[in-house]
Amino acid sequence: MAGVAAPPPTVIPWVHVVTQPVSVQEPTQKDMAANDSLIQVMMAENLIPSEEESAARVKALGKLNELVAAFVRQAFEKNGHGDAYNDVTSFRLRTFGSYRLDVHLPGADMDTVMVVPKHVLRSDMFTILYPTMQKHKDIKNIIAVEEARVPVIKFEMDDFEFDLAMARIEGLSALPEEFDVTDDRYLKHVGTDMQSITSLNGVRVTDTIRNLVPTMDTLKYCIRALKLWAKRRGVYKNVLGFLGGISIEIMAARIGQMYPKALPSKLLYYFFVVYSQWKWPQPLGLTPINVSSCELTLPVWCTGSTEATDRRHVMPIITPVFPAQNATANVSKSTLRVMQEEFERARDICKRINEGKAAWPELFDQYDVFNTYANFLQVTATAPSSVPIAEGSEDMKPTKAYYDMWKGYCEANLRAVVTYIERFPDAY
Repeated sequence: MAGVAAPPPTVIPWVHVVTQPVSVQEPTQKDMAANDSLIQVMMAENLIPSEEESAARVKALGKLNELVAAFVRQAFEKNGHGDAYNDVTSFRLRTFGSYRLDVHLPGADMDTVMVVPKHVLRSDMFTILYPTMQKHKDIKNIIAVEEARVPVIKFEMDDFEFDLAMARIEGLSALPEEFDVTDDRYLKHVGTDMQSITSLNGVRVTDTIRNLVPTMDTLKYCIRALKLWAKRRGVYKNVLGFLGGISIEIMAARIGQMYPKALPSKLLYYFFVVYSQWKWPQPLGLTPINVSSCELTLPVWCTGSTEATDRRHVMPIITPVFPAQNATANVSKSTLRVMQEEFERARDICKRINEGKAAWPELFDQYDVFNTYANFLQVTATAPSSVPIAEGSEDMKPTKAYYDMWKGYCEANLRAVVTYIERFPDAY
C-alpha cells in the first residue's frame, strides 16, 4: 500500500532481538567436513523431499487453486457480484508453515489459506466449497472443522494432506495486484474478525521469517535436522506441550541471524548451545512486540486483559508479526524440564562431534521411554470404523478423518491432565 506512511508502532522493549551478528566467520575445512557428514545422515534418513515429490506437490496445489477459483467465482455470483470476479484480484491461495519455508519433511501436510475480499462469506466455504470438494474424484478423507478457533477443511488429495483455511478481507471488494501480506495496514481491512486475522497471520509469520533471515537456503537443512531430532527425542508436539514447527523455525531463525555464515552443522551446534543456556521465561523473539500498529487494537501477547495469564507462560516464543502471540503457550513446567534436558544432551553430543569423538546418528537416537520410566499412563482413543453417509442412510463411509479429529481433540485435552499432575510436589 504505497503512498501512505504507517504511524510508528508502540513496542514492548523487553524482548531481546538480534541487532547484529555474533559472528560472520567463514566456515573452516573442519566445519565443511562435519557438514558433509550431517548431510549424508540427512539423506539416509530421507529428510529431503525428492524432485518427484516436489513436482507432485506443485501439481496438487494447482488443482486446489482451480477448485478455489471456481468456488470464489460461484460465491461472487451467489452474493450478487458476479460481474466483479477477476482471477487476479478476487482471491489468493497462499501456503504457509514448513512448506512455504521449504523446511518440510517428505510426506508432510500442507497448510493453505485462501485470501478473499468481502464478496465471499465465511459460510460460503462450508455451504459451497465443502460439498463440491466432497464430490471431487481426487479428494478423500475430507472433513469440515467449522467450530474451531481457525475454521478449516481437512482433506487428502494426490496422497498429500491439506489444511485449508480462509481469510476474509472485509474492507476490500478486490485484492490489490501487488498484495504484500506482511503489511500491517491490510489488517485494518480485516476488521475484528479474529478467525481471518489468525488465518492471515500464518502466512504473515512465515513470510516475515523468510524476510528476516538472509540465509534460509542454509538454515532449512538445520531446521529439517532439528525436526528429526525433536521427533526422535519425544519433544515434537505443540498440542502436548512441546515444540511445534513454528516454534522450531523461530528458534532456528534467531540462530541464523546470529551466525549468518555458519553451515547447517554449525547452526545445529549453536542452536543447542544457546537454548541449553536460555533463561526461560525470558521471551524469545525475532522482532520487538508491537502493542499496537496502524491504530489497530488487537489482542497482543502479555498486554491488556491477558497479561496476567500470559506472564505465567514458562517458555514464550513470540511470533514476529502484529498481533504477536506465544507459539509455545502449551508448554508446562514438566515439559520445559524435559526439553531443557534434551537441549543439554544435544549440546554435549554436538560438542563431541566437533571434537571427533562422536557421530551425527547419536544425536538422532530414538528416545527409549520404556527403559527410562517405570510407570506409565496410557490413554486410548477409539472411534467407529465407518458411519452413515447421511442421517438414516444404510450406505457407510470410512471415518479416518473423523478419527483424526477425535484423536486431535483427545491430545489437546491431555494438557489438562499434565497440568493437574504438576500440582503435586513430587510429580516431576
